[in-house]
Amino acid sequence: MNFRNTTGNETHLASGSNHSTLPIRLCLWLSLLAGLSVPALAVTFKGVMGEMKQTTTAAKGMLSNFDQTKADALLRQYATQALAADKLYGDAASAKAADFHKRFTALATTAANAKGVDAAGFRKAFIAISAQCRSCHAAYN
Repeated sequence: MNFRNTTGNETHLASGSNHSTLPIRLCLWLSLLAGLSVPALAVTFKGVMGEMKQTTTAAKGMLSNFDQTKADALLRQYATQALAADKLYGDAASAKAADFHKRFTALATTAANAKGVDAAGFRKAFIAISAQCRSCHAAYN
């Protein structure tokens, strides 16, 4: 069975495999549809970060070949991925979870507020999102 992941690349789901290669966004959508929490589908933090990396690669390409519809889709992906990463920490009562919540909520807000921008606005939003990503990676890598 073939699916398209968030960057439009084809993903295969092999029967009999030990793991699913369904894209994170599809898992999130299915979890919302089924009323399940994200962890119930074994979505991992590393998996969400991998999806964000793919979104960033696609966004870099968008800087030189701007398309309004695709740019809005990429910004929605960033917002969805940030909220998914935040949800993985759920109700954890730790300083790290609180910091992640603050950072991922800010990233989702930046991405959501940039919807409908032109090429220059997309570049500005991408720079802001990239800075938020680098800030978190500097603190936690």
